[in-house]
Amino acid sequence: MALHLLCDRLVNPKTKTKRRTQSANQERGGSLGTVGRVVDRALTAVIDVLTDEPSATTLLVKQHQLVKALFKQIEGTPAHADKLELFEELAQNLVAHDAIEREIFYPACEKALGMSDLLGEALVEHGVIEFCLYEADQATKDDFAVKCRVLGEMVLHHAKEEENELLPRVQKTLAKAQLERLGKQMQERFERAKAEDFRAQVYDNLKQVLAGATKPSKRAPKSSKRAPKSSKRAPKSSKRAPKSSKRAPKSSKKSSKRRRAARRVA
Repeated sequence: MALHLLCDRLVNPKTKTKRRTQSANQERGGSLGTVGRVVDRALTAVIDVLTDEPSATTLLVKQHQLVKALFKQIEGTPAHADKLELFEELAQNLVAHDAIEREIFYPACEKALGMSDLLGEALVEHGVIEFCLYEADQATKDDFAVKCRVLGEMVLHHAKEEENELLPRVQKTLAKAQLERLGKQMQERFERAKAEDFRAQVYDNLKQVLAGATKPSKRAPKSSKRAPKSSKRAPKSSKRAPKSSKRAPKSSKKSSKRRRAARRVA
């Protein structure tokens, strides 16, 4: 019964576990034995862990599981139009997942653990997955299945390494409260990224990858610090030629000749 509750709660996470558990107990009428009750309590605890506000690592694992399920659905769906519809949902989840890992989770890992080979490989793998996602999105009906399968293999390999190696290290290093804070930030960022056009995000990420970047580059806001006008411009010369104070004086010879002429007339 608790297993049924787990599945039901994962589908409807807003429904309170306690109310469902009480209802289930009434249905069972106390018919479980001692072992059954122990197992039932253990599974109920698992329900609470998986459906409460997830920590960063729990959130990533849940998203991995959702992506794996979508790949299986695509592979098992016969109609190509239905495959494409599922692929849209898959792509939205992958791009949003990429955003929270590269923007929030990996920087926190680097701060706590340093830039290890494991973390470096994870960053590089994200670039490869972005390219495979772009290829699958651009695929024709004839090669969609092949390109989607390659994308799935890359994603599953990446998720397996994270769950087996990186996440356990992070859980040992970061405090529970810190993981929960990260989880909240990541969930909020995931919802925002998922609401945006996934293709625009893929193209933007691919530009960075092709430029050789592994970490996401922050979009620089319009800088308020514009390059100042150069102060080394040639200053206006203060040594302008001064107006000559030695102007040619009015000729004193002309004035003396006039005076002489006037005397003669007189």
